[in-house]
Amino acid sequence: MTFETQISSGAQVAKGTSYLFLQGLVGNTSALLFLTIASRILPISDIGATSALGIIATLFMTIGSFAIPSGVTKYLSEYIGKGRQDVAKQIYKKTLQFGFLAGITVSLVCFMSSAITSQLFIGDASLQPIIVILALDVFFLVFNSFLIGILFGLQKFGVIAFVGIAVSSLKFFASLYFIIIGLGLLGVILGWVTGDIAGCFLSFFFASSRFGKAKSFEGFSFAELVRYSLPLYGASIAAYFSATIDKLVILSLSNLAVLGIYTVAIAAVNAIGIVSSSIGSSLFPQFAQMYGRYGAHALKEASIKASRYVFLIFTPLSIGLAATAYPTIQLFFGESYASGWLSLVIVSVAVALTSTSVIVTNLLLSFGMTQTVLKASAFGVTIGTVLSALLVSPLGSVGAALGRSALISTSFIFIAYKLKRSFGLYFDNSAFRKSLMCSGTMAIVVVVFTQLVFNSKYMLPLYVAIGGVSYLIMLRLLKAVNNQDIQLFKEIFPSCFHRFFNLFAKFLSHGD
Repeated sequence: MTFETQISSGAQVAKGTSYLFLQGLVGNTSALLFLTIASRILPISDIGATSALGIIATLFMTIGSFAIPSGVTKYLSEYIGKGRQDVAKQIYKKTLQFGFLAGITVSLVCFMSSAITSQLFIGDASLQPIIVILALDVFFLVFNSFLIGILFGLQKFGVIAFVGIAVSSLKFFASLYFIIIGLGLLGVILGWVTGDIAGCFLSFFFASSRFGKAKSFEGFSFAELVRYSLPLYGASIAAYFSATIDKLVILSLSNLAVLGIYTVAIAAVNAIGIVSSSIGSSLFPQFAQMYGRYGAHALKEASIKASRYVFLIFTPLSIGLAATAYPTIQLFFGESYASGWLSLVIVSVAVALTSTSVIVTNLLLSFGMTQTVLKASAFGVTIGTVLSALLVSPLGSVGAALGRSALISTSFIFIAYKLKRSFGLYFDNSAFRKSLMCSGTMAIVVVVFTQLVFNSKYMLPLYVAIGGVSYLIMLRLLKAVNNQDIQLFKEIFPSCFHRFFNLFAKFLSHGD
Protein backbone atom coordinates (compact mmCIF):
# COMPACT_ATOMS: atom_id res chain seq x y z
CA MET A 1 0.00 0.00 0.00
CA THR A 2 1.46 3.38 -1.05
CA PHE A 3 1.95 6.37 1.22
CA GLU A 4 -0.75 8.23 -0.73
CA THR A 5 -3.20 5.40 -0.12
CA GLN A 6 -2.39 5.43 3.59
CA ILE A 7 -3.01 9.16 3.79
CA SER A 8 -6.25 8.81 1.84
CA SER A 9 -7.45 6.01 4.11
CA GLY A 10 -6.44 8.00 7.16
CA ALA A 11 -8.39 10.99 5.92
CA GLN A 12 -11.41 8.81 5.20
CA VAL A 13 -11.31 7.34 8.70
CA ALA A 14 -10.89 10.83 10.15
CA LYS A 15 -13.80 12.18 8.11
CA GLY A 16 -15.93 9.24 9.14
CA THR A 17 -14.93 9.85 12.72
CA SER A 18 -15.84 13.53 12.46
CA TYR A 19 -19.31 12.67 11.11
CA LEU A 20 -19.92 10.09 13.82
CA PHE A 21 -18.47 12.42 16.42
CA LEU A 22 -20.98 15.06 15.38
CA GLN A 23 -23.78 12.51 15.64
CA GLY A 24 -22.54 11.38 19.04
CA LEU A 25 -22.11 14.96 20.19
CA VAL A 26 -25.70 15.80 19.33
CA GLY A 27 -27.00 12.51 20.71
CA ASN A 28 -25.16 12.70 24.00
CA THR A 29 -25.82 16.42 24.37
CA SER A 30 -29.52 15.72 23.84
CA ALA A 31 -29.43 12.89 26.38
CA LEU A 32 -27.56 15.02 28.92
CA LEU A 33 -29.83 17.98 28.38
CA PHE A 34 -32.87 15.76 28.73
CA LEU A 35 -31.52 14.30 31.99
CA THR A 36 -30.66 17.79 33.20
CA ILE A 37 -34.24 18.96 32.66
CA ALA A 38 -35.97 15.70 33.59
CA SER A 39 -34.03 15.44 36.86
CA ARG A 40 -35.74 18.67 37.92
CA ILE A 41 -39.22 17.48 36.88
CA LEU A 42 -39.26 13.78 37.70
CA PRO A 43 -38.32 12.25 41.06
CA ILE A 44 -34.93 10.50 41.37
CA SER A 45 -36.67 7.11 41.33
CA ASP A 46 -38.23 7.90 37.94
CA ILE A 47 -34.79 8.76 36.57
CA GLY A 48 -33.72 5.34 37.80
CA ALA A 49 -36.80 3.78 36.18
CA THR A 50 -35.93 5.49 32.88
CA SER A 51 -32.50 3.89 33.08
CA ALA A 52 -34.09 0.51 33.83
CA LEU A 53 -36.37 0.83 30.78
CA GLY A 54 -33.36 1.66 28.65
CA ILE A 55 -31.64 -1.48 29.94
CA ILE A 56 -34.70 -3.56 29.02
CA ALA A 57 -34.97 -2.09 25.50
CA THR A 58 -31.26 -2.64 24.88
CA LEU A 59 -31.51 -6.24 26.09
CA PHE A 60 -34.26 -7.09 23.61
CA MET A 61 -32.41 -5.29 20.82
CA THR A 62 -29.21 -7.19 21.60
CA ILE A 63 -31.01 -10.54 21.65
CA GLY A 64 -33.03 -9.76 18.53
CA SER A 65 -30.19 -8.57 16.31
CA PHE A 66 -28.14 -11.79 16.70
CA ALA A 67 -25.04 -9.60 16.07
CA ILE A 68 -25.79 -9.91 12.34
CA PRO A 69 -25.32 -6.13 11.74
CA SER A 70 -21.60 -6.44 12.59
CA GLY A 71 -21.25 -9.27 10.11
CA VAL A 72 -23.11 -7.24 7.51
CA THR A 73 -20.68 -4.35 8.00
CA LYS A 74 -17.65 -6.61 7.57
CA TYR A 75 -18.89 -8.53 4.52
CA LEU A 76 -20.31 -5.53 2.69
CA SER A 77 -17.06 -3.62 3.20
CA GLU A 78 -14.96 -6.61 2.22
CA TYR A 79 -16.85 -7.45 -0.98
CA ILE A 80 -17.07 -3.82 -2.01
CA GLY A 81 -13.30 -3.67 -1.48
CA LYS A 82 -13.01 -6.68 -3.84
CA GLY A 83 -15.24 -4.98 -6.42
CA ARG A 84 -18.09 -7.51 -6.04
CA GLN A 85 -21.12 -5.21 -6.11
CA ASP A 86 -23.38 -8.13 -7.03
CA VAL A 87 -22.51 -10.01 -3.85
CA ALA A 88 -22.99 -6.81 -1.84
CA LYS A 89 -26.53 -6.43 -3.14
CA GLN A 90 -27.41 -10.00 -2.21
CA ILE A 91 -26.11 -9.38 1.31
CA TYR A 92 -28.30 -6.27 1.46
CA LYS A 93 -31.46 -8.12 0.38
CA LYS A 94 -31.04 -10.99 2.81
CA THR A 95 -30.20 -8.56 5.62
CA LEU A 96 -33.52 -6.75 5.16
CA GLN A 97 -35.47 -10.01 5.22
CA PHE A 98 -33.73 -11.33 8.29
CA GLY A 99 -33.86 -7.98 10.11
CA PHE A 100 -37.60 -7.52 9.60
CA LEU A 101 -38.37 -11.03 10.82
CA ALA A 102 -36.08 -10.65 13.83
CA GLY A 103 -37.70 -7.33 14.76
CA ILE A 104 -41.23 -8.74 14.66
CA THR A 105 -40.25 -11.79 16.71
CA VAL A 106 -38.44 -10.02 19.51
CA SER A 107 -41.13 -7.32 19.73
CA LEU A 108 -43.77 -10.00 20.32
CA VAL A 109 -41.57 -11.61 22.96
CA CYS A 110 -41.21 -8.26 24.74
CA PHE A 111 -44.98 -7.72 24.63
CA MET A 112 -45.88 -11.16 25.97
CA SER A 113 -43.27 -11.11 28.73
CA SER A 114 -43.98 -7.56 29.96
CA ALA A 115 -45.24 -8.61 33.41
CA ILE A 116 -42.35 -11.01 34.01
CA THR A 117 -39.83 -8.44 32.77
CA SER A 118 -41.14 -5.75 35.12
CA GLN A 119 -41.06 -8.15 38.07
CA LEU A 120 -37.56 -9.34 37.20
CA PHE A 121 -35.99 -5.90 36.81
CA ILE A 122 -37.58 -3.84 39.57
CA GLY A 123 -39.28 -6.41 41.80
CA ASP A 124 -42.91 -5.57 41.00
CA ALA A 125 -45.27 -5.24 38.02
CA SER A 126 -45.61 -1.45 38.09
CA LEU A 127 -43.72 -0.99 34.82
CA GLN A 128 -45.75 -3.56 32.86
CA PRO A 129 -47.98 -1.03 30.97
CA ILE A 130 -44.88 0.95 29.98
CA ILE A 131 -43.07 -2.18 28.78
CA VAL A 132 -46.07 -3.09 26.60
CA ILE A 133 -45.57 0.18 24.72
CA LEU A 134 -41.81 -0.35 24.78
CA ALA A 135 -42.38 -3.53 22.74
CA LEU A 136 -43.33 -1.36 19.74
CA ASP A 137 -40.09 0.57 20.08
CA VAL A 138 -38.14 -2.69 20.24
CA PHE A 139 -39.21 -3.63 16.70
CA PHE A 140 -37.87 -0.39 15.24
CA LEU A 141 -34.69 -0.61 17.31
CA VAL A 142 -33.93 -4.11 16.04
CA PHE A 143 -34.78 -3.50 12.38
CA ASN A 144 -32.89 -0.22 12.35
CA SER A 145 -29.77 -1.93 13.75
CA PHE A 146 -29.66 -4.05 10.57
CA LEU A 147 -30.10 -0.97 8.39
CA ILE A 148 -27.31 0.83 10.23
CA GLY A 149 -25.08 -2.22 9.73
CA ILE A 150 -25.67 -1.86 5.99
CA LEU A 151 -24.87 1.86 6.06
CA PHE A 152 -21.65 1.20 7.98
CA GLY A 153 -20.69 -1.43 5.42
CA LEU A 154 -21.23 1.17 2.69
CA GLN A 155 -19.18 3.63 4.80
CA LYS A 156 -21.95 6.23 4.55
CA PHE A 157 -20.82 7.94 7.72
CA GLY A 158 -22.41 11.26 6.83
CA VAL A 159 -25.79 9.55 6.33
CA ILE A 160 -25.45 7.64 9.60
CA ALA A 161 -24.67 10.89 11.38
CA PHE A 162 -27.68 12.61 9.80
CA VAL A 163 -30.04 9.81 10.83
CA GLY A 164 -28.59 9.68 14.32
CA ILE A 165 -28.95 13.43 14.78
CA ALA A 166 -32.54 13.34 13.53
CA VAL A 167 -33.42 10.49 15.91
CA SER A 168 -31.73 12.11 18.91
CA SER A 169 -33.43 15.44 18.26
CA LEU A 170 -36.87 13.90 17.86
CA LYS A 171 -36.46 11.81 21.00
CA PHE A 172 -35.33 14.83 22.98
CA PHE A 173 -38.12 17.19 21.96
CA ALA A 174 -40.88 14.58 21.98
CA SER A 175 -39.93 13.08 25.36
CA LEU A 176 -39.50 16.51 26.90
CA TYR A 177 -42.86 17.66 25.60
CA PHE A 178 -44.62 14.57 26.91
CA ILE A 179 -43.15 14.79 30.42
CA ILE A 180 -43.84 18.53 30.61
CA ILE A 181 -47.53 17.89 29.94
CA GLY A 182 -47.51 15.38 32.78
CA LEU A 183 -47.18 11.94 31.16
CA GLY A 184 -44.11 11.01 33.23
CA LEU A 185 -42.44 7.71 32.28
CA LEU A 186 -45.07 7.08 29.61
CA GLY A 187 -44.01 10.32 27.97
CA VAL A 188 -40.39 9.19 27.91
CA ILE A 189 -41.30 5.97 26.07
CA LEU A 190 -43.59 7.77 23.61
CA GLY A 191 -40.69 10.07 22.80
CA TRP A 192 -38.44 7.08 22.15
CA VAL A 193 -41.00 5.51 19.84
CA THR A 194 -41.39 8.74 17.87
CA GLY A 195 -37.67 9.07 17.25
CA ASP A 196 -37.01 5.41 16.44
CA ILE A 197 -39.85 5.19 13.90
CA ALA A 198 -38.43 8.19 12.05
CA GLY A 199 -34.90 6.79 12.23
CA CYS A 200 -35.98 3.44 10.80
CA PHE A 201 -37.64 5.01 7.77
CA LEU A 202 -34.69 7.33 7.12
CA SER A 203 -32.16 4.49 7.35
CA PHE A 204 -34.20 2.33 4.97
CA PHE A 205 -34.45 5.15 2.43
CA PHE A 206 -30.70 5.80 2.35
CA ALA A 207 -29.68 2.13 2.45
CA SER A 208 -32.02 1.10 -0.38
CA SER A 209 -30.92 3.95 -2.66
CA ARG A 210 -27.42 2.43 -2.99
CA PHE A 211 -28.49 -0.86 -4.59
CA GLY A 212 -31.23 0.22 -6.96
CA LYS A 213 -29.59 -0.73 -10.28
CA ALA A 214 -26.96 -3.23 -9.16
CA LYS A 215 -27.28 -6.92 -10.08
CA SER A 216 -27.63 -9.48 -7.32
CA PHE A 217 -25.40 -12.53 -6.93
CA GLU A 218 -27.81 -15.26 -5.89
CA GLY A 219 -25.05 -17.71 -5.01
CA PHE A 220 -23.94 -15.92 -1.83
CA SER A 221 -24.66 -17.98 1.28
CA PHE A 222 -26.05 -15.90 4.12
CA ALA A 223 -25.03 -18.78 6.38
CA GLU A 224 -21.42 -17.69 5.95
CA LEU A 225 -22.28 -14.31 7.42
CA VAL A 226 -24.24 -15.97 10.22
CA ARG A 227 -21.29 -18.23 11.08
CA TYR A 228 -19.07 -15.17 11.38
CA SER A 229 -21.65 -13.40 13.53
CA LEU A 230 -22.51 -16.24 15.93
CA PRO A 231 -19.42 -15.81 18.14
CA LEU A 232 -20.10 -12.08 17.99
CA TYR A 233 -23.64 -12.78 19.20
CA GLY A 234 -22.18 -14.15 22.38
CA ALA A 235 -19.81 -11.19 22.44
CA SER A 236 -22.69 -8.74 21.95
CA ILE A 237 -24.57 -10.31 24.84
CA ALA A 238 -21.41 -10.12 26.92
CA ALA A 239 -21.00 -6.52 25.77
CA TYR A 240 -24.56 -5.81 26.88
CA PHE A 241 -23.77 -7.07 30.34
CA SER A 242 -20.47 -5.17 30.20
CA ALA A 243 -22.45 -1.98 29.72
CA THR A 244 -25.23 -2.74 32.19
CA ILE A 245 -24.04 -5.21 34.84
CA ASP A 246 -23.26 -2.44 37.33
CA LYS A 247 -26.78 -1.06 36.93
CA LEU A 248 -28.30 -4.52 37.12
CA VAL A 249 -26.47 -5.17 40.39
CA ILE A 250 -27.79 -1.87 41.76
CA LEU A 251 -31.32 -2.91 40.78
CA SER A 252 -30.82 -6.25 42.54
CA LEU A 253 -29.13 -5.02 45.71
CA SER A 254 -30.27 -1.41 46.07
CA ASN A 255 -33.08 0.76 44.66
CA LEU A 256 -34.14 3.01 41.79
CA ALA A 257 -32.95 6.16 43.61
CA VAL A 258 -29.36 4.89 43.81
CA LEU A 259 -29.62 3.86 40.16
CA GLY A 260 -30.80 7.36 39.30
CA ILE A 261 -27.73 8.94 40.93
CA TYR A 262 -25.39 6.45 39.27
CA THR A 263 -27.09 6.94 35.90
CA VAL A 264 -26.30 10.65 35.71
CA ALA A 265 -22.64 9.98 36.59
CA ILE A 266 -22.28 7.39 33.84
CA ALA A 267 -24.15 9.67 31.41
CA ALA A 268 -21.39 12.23 31.86
CA VAL A 269 -18.74 9.61 30.98
CA ASN A 270 -20.77 8.51 27.96
CA ALA A 271 -20.83 12.10 26.76
CA ILE A 272 -17.08 12.06 26.15
CA GLY A 273 -17.17 8.43 25.04
CA ILE A 274 -18.52 9.65 21.71
CA VAL A 275 -14.93 10.39 20.66
CA SER A 276 -13.66 6.82 21.03
CA SER A 277 -16.92 5.24 19.85
CA SER A 278 -17.01 7.38 16.70
CA ILE A 279 -13.39 6.48 15.97
CA GLY A 280 -14.16 2.81 16.50
CA SER A 281 -17.32 2.85 14.36
CA SER A 282 -15.46 4.33 11.39
CA LEU A 283 -12.38 2.15 11.92
CA PHE A 284 -14.11 -1.23 11.68
CA PRO A 285 -15.30 -1.03 8.04
CA GLN A 286 -12.01 0.66 7.08
CA PHE A 287 -9.96 -2.08 8.75
CA ALA A 288 -12.12 -4.77 7.12
CA GLN A 289 -11.78 -3.20 3.68
CA MET A 290 -8.01 -2.71 4.02
CA TYR A 291 -7.63 -6.29 5.24
CA GLY A 292 -9.62 -7.62 2.29
CA ARG A 293 -7.67 -5.55 -0.23
CA TYR A 294 -4.10 -5.40 1.12
CA GLY A 295 -3.80 -7.98 3.90
CA ALA A 296 -2.92 -7.75 7.59
CA HIS A 297 0.33 -5.81 7.12
CA ALA A 298 -1.65 -2.78 5.92
CA LEU A 299 -3.27 -2.42 9.34
CA LYS A 300 -0.08 -1.71 11.28
CA GLU A 301 0.25 1.87 10.10
CA ALA A 302 -3.50 2.42 10.44
CA SER A 303 -3.38 1.22 14.06
CA ILE A 304 -0.53 3.57 14.93
CA LYS A 305 -2.25 6.53 13.28
CA ALA A 306 -5.59 5.84 14.95
CA SER A 307 -4.01 5.40 18.38
CA ARG A 308 -2.30 8.74 18.03
CA TYR A 309 -5.57 10.63 17.79
CA VAL A 310 -7.20 8.55 20.50
CA PHE A 311 -4.37 9.52 22.84
CA LEU A 312 -4.23 13.20 21.89
CA ILE A 313 -7.98 13.82 21.83
CA PHE A 314 -9.82 11.29 23.98
CA THR A 315 -7.39 10.88 26.89
CA PRO A 316 -7.41 14.58 27.92
CA LEU A 317 -11.20 14.68 27.71
CA SER A 318 -11.47 11.76 30.15
CA ILE A 319 -8.90 13.16 32.57
CA GLY A 320 -10.46 16.61 32.32
CA LEU A 321 -13.88 15.22 33.18
CA ALA A 322 -12.42 13.51 36.24
CA ALA A 323 -10.82 16.79 37.35
CA THR A 324 -14.14 18.66 37.09
CA ALA A 325 -16.45 15.84 38.27
CA TYR A 326 -17.95 17.57 41.32
CA PRO A 327 -18.98 20.87 39.71
CA THR A 328 -20.14 18.97 36.61
CA ILE A 329 -22.59 16.84 38.60
CA GLN A 330 -23.78 19.84 40.62
CA LEU A 331 -24.31 22.15 37.67
CA PHE A 332 -26.02 19.73 35.31
CA PHE A 333 -28.10 17.60 37.66
CA GLY A 334 -28.41 19.47 40.95
CA GLU A 335 -27.37 18.93 44.56
CA SER A 336 -29.51 15.79 44.90
CA TYR A 337 -27.12 13.97 42.59
CA ALA A 338 -23.86 15.42 43.93
CA SER A 339 -22.90 12.17 45.67
CA GLY A 340 -22.25 10.66 42.23
CA TRP A 341 -19.10 12.74 41.67
CA LEU A 342 -16.68 10.09 42.96
CA SER A 343 -18.23 7.45 40.71
CA LEU A 344 -17.66 9.80 37.79
CA VAL A 345 -13.99 10.24 38.74
CA ILE A 346 -13.35 6.50 39.04
CA VAL A 347 -14.91 5.53 35.72
CA SER A 348 -13.41 8.49 33.83
CA VAL A 349 -9.86 7.56 34.86
CA ALA A 350 -10.42 3.89 33.94
CA VAL A 351 -11.75 4.87 30.52
CA ALA A 352 -8.75 7.16 29.92
CA LEU A 353 -6.22 4.43 30.71
CA THR A 354 -7.89 1.89 28.42
CA SER A 355 -8.66 4.26 25.56
CA THR A 356 -7.03 2.09 22.85
CA SER A 357 -9.45 -0.77 23.50
CA VAL A 358 -11.52 0.58 20.62
CA ILE A 359 -8.58 -0.01 18.25
CA VAL A 360 -7.63 -3.41 19.64
CA THR A 361 -11.20 -4.69 19.47
CA ASN A 362 -11.76 -3.57 15.88
CA LEU A 363 -8.49 -5.13 14.75
CA LEU A 364 -9.56 -8.46 16.22
CA LEU A 365 -12.95 -8.20 14.54
CA SER A 366 -11.31 -7.40 11.20
CA PHE A 367 -9.16 -10.53 11.51
CA GLY A 368 -12.25 -12.58 12.28
CA MET A 369 -11.06 -13.34 15.84
CA THR A 370 -14.56 -13.09 17.24
CA GLN A 371 -14.00 -15.85 19.80
CA THR A 372 -11.31 -13.75 21.44
CA VAL A 373 -13.65 -10.77 21.70
CA LEU A 374 -16.28 -13.02 23.25
CA LYS A 375 -13.85 -14.43 25.83
CA ALA A 376 -12.59 -10.97 26.75
CA SER A 377 -16.12 -9.67 27.28
CA ALA A 378 -17.10 -12.70 29.34
CA PHE A 379 -13.95 -12.40 31.46
CA GLY A 380 -14.54 -8.71 32.11
CA VAL A 381 -18.22 -9.23 32.94
CA THR A 382 -17.34 -11.95 35.43
CA ILE A 383 -14.82 -9.78 37.25
CA GLY A 384 -17.10 -6.75 37.16
CA THR A 385 -20.10 -8.67 38.42
CA VAL A 386 -18.25 -10.18 41.37
CA LEU A 387 -16.72 -6.87 42.41
CA SER A 388 -19.97 -4.93 41.99
CA ALA A 389 -21.91 -7.51 43.98
CA LEU A 390 -19.38 -7.24 46.82
CA LEU A 391 -19.20 -3.43 46.86
CA VAL A 392 -22.64 -2.06 45.91
CA SER A 393 -24.28 -2.81 49.26
CA PRO A 394 -21.63 -1.08 51.42
CA LEU A 395 -20.58 1.66 48.94
CA GLY A 396 -23.62 2.25 46.73
CA SER A 397 -22.85 3.93 43.41
CA VAL A 398 -19.12 4.09 44.23
CA GLY A 399 -19.05 0.29 44.50
CA ALA A 400 -20.73 0.01 41.11
CA ALA A 401 -18.13 2.40 39.64
CA LEU A 402 -15.28 0.29 41.02
CA GLY A 403 -16.88 -2.79 39.51
CA ARG A 404 -17.23 -1.06 36.13
CA SER A 405 -13.59 0.06 36.24
CA ALA A 406 -12.46 -3.50 36.95
CA LEU A 407 -14.58 -4.77 34.07
CA ILE A 408 -13.14 -2.23 31.62
CA SER A 409 -9.55 -2.88 32.70
CA THR A 410 -9.63 -6.68 32.69
CA SER A 411 -11.34 -6.86 29.28
CA PHE A 412 -8.76 -4.52 27.79
CA ILE A 413 -5.80 -6.40 29.23
CA PHE A 414 -7.17 -9.69 27.89
CA ILE A 415 -7.73 -8.53 24.31
CA ALA A 416 -4.46 -6.56 24.21
CA TYR A 417 -2.54 -9.67 25.30
CA LYS A 418 -4.23 -11.82 22.64
CA LEU A 419 -3.63 -9.25 19.89
CA LYS A 420 0.01 -8.86 20.86
CA ARG A 421 0.58 -12.61 20.53
CA SER A 422 -1.17 -12.96 17.17
CA PHE A 423 -0.43 -9.67 15.41
CA GLY A 424 1.44 -7.29 17.69
CA LEU A 425 0.51 -4.04 19.37
CA TYR A 426 1.16 -1.06 17.14
CA PHE A 427 0.46 2.18 18.98
CA ASP A 428 2.00 5.62 18.92
CA ASN A 429 3.84 5.29 22.23
CA SER A 430 5.29 8.80 21.99
CA ALA A 431 1.81 10.27 21.69
CA PHE A 432 0.70 8.17 24.67
CA ARG A 433 3.48 9.48 26.92
CA LYS A 434 3.00 13.07 25.85
CA SER A 435 -0.76 12.85 26.22
CA LEU A 436 -0.47 11.55 29.78
CA MET A 437 1.97 14.31 30.68
CA CYS A 438 -0.20 17.00 29.14
CA SER A 439 -3.43 15.60 30.62
CA GLY A 440 -1.89 15.15 34.08
CA THR A 441 -0.62 18.72 34.09
CA MET A 442 -4.01 19.97 32.96
CA ALA A 443 -5.79 18.06 35.75
CA ILE A 444 -3.42 19.43 38.42
CA VAL A 445 -3.94 22.98 37.20
CA VAL A 446 -7.74 22.61 37.24
CA VAL A 447 -7.87 20.95 40.68
CA VAL A 448 -5.54 23.54 42.21
CA PHE A 449 -7.60 26.36 40.76
CA THR A 450 -10.93 24.93 41.95
CA GLN A 451 -9.70 24.13 45.45
CA LEU A 452 -7.44 27.11 46.19
CA VAL A 453 -8.74 29.94 44.03
CA PHE A 454 -12.42 29.70 43.15
CA ASN A 455 -14.75 26.78 43.82
CA SER A 456 -18.23 27.14 42.37
CA LYS A 457 -20.34 24.99 40.06
CA TYR A 458 -21.16 28.10 38.04
CA MET A 459 -17.48 28.46 37.19
CA LEU A 460 -17.39 25.14 35.30
CA PRO A 461 -16.97 26.83 31.88
CA LEU A 462 -13.97 28.72 33.32
CA TYR A 463 -12.47 25.47 34.63
CA VAL A 464 -12.89 23.87 31.21
CA ALA A 465 -11.24 26.87 29.53
CA ILE A 466 -8.32 26.83 31.97
CA GLY A 467 -7.87 23.11 31.45
CA GLY A 468 -8.02 23.44 27.68
CA VAL A 469 -5.46 26.25 27.57
CA SER A 470 -3.07 24.42 29.88
CA TYR A 471 -3.36 21.28 27.72
CA LEU A 472 -2.62 23.23 24.52
CA ILE A 473 0.38 24.90 26.13
CA MET A 474 1.75 21.51 27.14
CA LEU A 475 1.18 20.18 23.62
CA ARG A 476 3.24 23.07 22.30
CA LEU A 477 6.02 22.64 24.83
CA LEU A 478 6.31 18.91 24.11
CA LYS A 479 5.88 19.41 20.33
CA ALA A 480 3.23 16.71 20.33
CA VAL A 481 1.55 17.85 17.08
CA ASN A 482 3.34 17.39 13.75
CA ASN A 483 2.82 18.41 10.13
CA GLN A 484 1.02 15.18 9.19
CA ASP A 485 -1.51 15.86 11.93
CA ILE A 486 -2.11 19.33 10.55
CA GLN A 487 -2.51 18.05 7.00
CA LEU A 488 -4.96 15.38 8.09
CA PHE A 489 -7.14 17.85 9.95
CA LYS A 490 -7.10 20.21 6.97
CA GLU A 491 -8.55 17.40 4.87
CA ILE A 492 -11.34 16.96 7.43
CA PHE A 493 -12.39 20.56 8.00
CA PRO A 494 -14.08 22.70 5.31
CA SER A 495 -11.81 25.21 3.58
CA CYS A 496 -13.62 28.14 5.19
CA PHE A 497 -12.06 27.11 8.52
CA HIS A 498 -8.53 26.75 7.19
CA ARG A 499 -7.40 30.28 8.03
CA PHE A 500 -8.36 29.89 11.67
CA PHE A 501 -6.98 26.37 11.72
CA ASN A 502 -3.65 27.50 10.28
CA LEU A 503 -3.17 29.92 13.17
CA PHE A 504 -4.15 27.25 15.64
CA ALA A 505 -1.85 24.69 14.03
CA LYS A 506 1.05 27.12 13.89
CA PHE A 507 0.84 27.65 17.64
CA LEU A 508 0.82 23.92 18.34
CA SER A 509 3.59 22.96 15.95
CA HIS A 510 5.94 25.94 16.42
CA GLY A 511 5.53 26.53 12.72
CA ASP A 512 7.46 23.35 11.86
